[in-house]
Amino acid sequence: MNMPALTGYREADRTTVMHLSDFLRFAPLQLIKRNDTPWQSADARKLLHSHRSPVYMGLIDSFYTNQAKAIIGFSENNTVDNDSISLVFNGSRILDKMNINQPMPARELSLDTGLNLLILFADNYGKVPPNTARLNVNLADKKFALDFTTPENLSATFIVAKIFYYPDKVPNDIKELITGRQISEKINQRKTILIDSITVKASEITLAIWDDAIEDGDSISLQINNEIYFPGIAVKKKPRFLQVKLYPGENKIIFIADNLGSIAPNTSILEIIDGKRRKSYMIDTNFGQNNAIKIIYELGGGL
Repeated sequence: MNMPALTGYREADRTTVMHLSDFLRFAPLQLIKRNDTPWQSADARKLLHSHRSPVYMGLIDSFYTNQAKAIIGFSENNTVDNDSISLVFNGSRILDKMNINQPMPARELSLDTGLNLLILFADNYGKVPPNTARLNVNLADKKFALDFTTPENLSATFIVAKIFYYPDKVPNDIKELITGRQISEKINQRKTILIDSITVKASEITLAIWDDAIEDGDSISLQINNEIYFPGIAVKKKPRFLQVKLYPGENKIIFIADNLGSIAPNTSILEIIDGKRRKSYMIDTNFGQNNAIKIIYELGGGL
């Protein structure tokens, strides 16, 4: 992660911060692998199981596909900065310290059934940080990128993508399970901000979601009580209405950004409709932040 701006520190600490920053930037530090003994630390589990930590550690959201092949290639990079990268796929080194300014034709990777791991390493930061490599991955039914120039990866040394391959058509119940896992991963890897807690009198409410500004391609997903999912809701001028059944007592709805549209962040208007009563909220999410609302169903309660 990047160091915070100097103004974010107490004045008494700023001189120390400047010296530490210069040391990390200019000192001839080198990390050397001494042996094959795994790192014995509780933090190692956080790296392998990112849902255990609220901190982003280079493991991006999982991808699920029934396409047997993945096409990879680098975006054009015009910066002559001597950045180099290595690429590992399922334990095999595909590229080793390749200069990203060298042309690399697109190539095809054959996926194994089940979990596949694609890891992009930044071998250096060239003359000017960050490493500017961007690896594009095309799974036919979806596309994504491993990109060291995004804010969360500016100081990263690696980015990991988990690709799950199912050779046959995935049954609906498995699709629902996969969707739930994808949404849950995003929730666990991001900070969730509670924007309100309300009480309603009905066992079923209606959620209306729309964009009251510029329709810019925003899409959000919802998780309700850790068990019901509404994936990929397009936020448009015309409201989308969702019926939600509530348990007696506390219910929790979490709103997750699928993308940032063409104008960041991902914003929408949410209106909770309880009979004739309505209450509206601005939903403001991004790749680091979810929104949540607690809804308490009580007989005789109300908005």
